[in-house]
Amino acid sequence: MRKHVGMVSFSFNDVSLWLPGCCYLLAAVPGRSHARAPWKRAVLATWAALIFSMASLVSLEDGVPQLATDLPGHCMLVLISFLAVVITRYSQSYLRGEHRQQRFLSALMATFGFSSAVMIAPRLDLLLLAWILSSVALNALLLYYPDRRAARMAAHKKFLVSRTAEAILLAGTALLYRSFGTLNIAALNQKVLTEPRHRLPVLVFSLCLSLAVILKSAQLPLHGWLIQVMEAPTPVSALLHAGIVNLGGVLLLRLHPFLDAEPCAQLLLTASGVTTFVIAGVVMLTRVSIKVRLAWSTCAQMGFLLAECGAGLYGLALLHLIGHSLYKSYLFLSSGNVVQAYGEDVSLGELRVLRHARVWPRVLPVLILAPTFWGAHALLAGTAYAIEPVALVVLALGVAPLLATGLEEDGSLGSALARLLSLLALYYGLHLCAGAMVGAETNRPWMVSALFATGMALLYSVQIAVRACDARRISRLRIWVFHGFYLDEIFTRYVLALWPIKIGESSSDSPSKTSTHGEYA
Repeated sequence: MRKHVGMVSFSFNDVSLWLPGCCYLLAAVPGRSHARAPWKRAVLATWAALIFSMASLVSLEDGVPQLATDLPGHCMLVLISFLAVVITRYSQSYLRGEHRQQRFLSALMATFGFSSAVMIAPRLDLLLLAWILSSVALNALLLYYPDRRAARMAAHKKFLVSRTAEAILLAGTALLYRSFGTLNIAALNQKVLTEPRHRLPVLVFSLCLSLAVILKSAQLPLHGWLIQVMEAPTPVSALLHAGIVNLGGVLLLRLHPFLDAEPCAQLLLTASGVTTFVIAGVVMLTRVSIKVRLAWSTCAQMGFLLAECGAGLYGLALLHLIGHSLYKSYLFLSSGNVVQAYGEDVSLGELRVLRHARVWPRVLPVLILAPTFWGAHALLAGTAYAIEPVALVVLALGVAPLLATGLEEDGSLGSALARLLSLLALYYGLHLCAGAMVGAETNRPWMVSALFATGMALLYSVQIAVRACDARRISRLRIWVFHGFYLDEIFTRYVLALWPIKIGESSSDSPSKTSTHGEYA
């Protein structure tokens, strides 16, 4: 149902989209009531936001219920509303007895509110404003313990990187408005397809969008702040790694026609993503701390996401966003149980000694899956159910470790294949649904697809080599890998030279202050 007020046309469905964000922002307003009342109000607001976001999936047009037009954005709105319910309830227990709980709660609700606006903002200027405000609110959460020098350094680096990314995107947005005369996202996506004469503005904005997302998604060598935010409370880590860092991927999905129009932006995203997930995926293997290992995993996953968008695999990217958010939030919120279980195993002497992995269980799955997937592609070629070849390469190398694990545990190829086929059937159905929501996968130049496939093969090969090789032979290389090839140290040096920050000593700091990475090993 659409109403006209003067020259402005609006629908109640459009207004209802902003209700989840309004719930969060109302809960962010501090009050003077009992200490438990703000938490009760926040939990109630998150549940109301979840109900409103689920209701937004269906719109009414002339009294007829229909699915929302921007389904990816609405699905991400439901996802972040669900995460808000879980993280808020967890935070209530986690921060019991802590000071400044109202400050934490206000920043948390504001972060959820502005992040939800990124998902559904119909205009590019509103989206950019919400992106900036969500980053500012998150900065307050990162400095919940302001006396911790590591937290201040991470927030300082993130502030510089985020403001640089936002300035780049703002410049691209201004040029786009000057050329097209509108900032409506749906209209811009349509004009890119129907008005090819605006080649230069589209090229500049595509590059600005890609650079901004690269900076915001903690791609190498600007990744250090994402690794070092572990000084913040665990709910903040879960929010950052499962929600906020994924906003760059949401922008790429909502503005993907600009990527489709410019091969330069495609190559930039793919090259940055491949470099990041190869290096971060190897560094992750050397880490011992659970939360830091998860942080490097997030860095690698963001590289995967950018490479998927660069390669035109938008359905795969949407599935990746949803799966990564749910999985990573669970891992962070349950990290304390993992540490407790590890300590119990050590005290009881039941900790298993890790042995060198054999090579053949890792290579055999690839030899089985590669021809199988290629044959399936040949059979489905030209139909609506076909999948791009580069997506098949990614899928084969992605599920090969599952088959390898089954072979190593019970040695039964039949049972391992049965589990794998069930998982692939589920994935294929979800892939078709995601592809229908985002749009058909877009063909890319052979260089982009080849770069993505080569990066996946390289990462898989290096991980096999690391697991199978004798640690004494690669001890010197392991030091470099453990420190992330010192990329963050170089970046930190330039950051402090550009904008110095005074970090005082504090009793809450880690005992070792001689090395930045010593606090996060």
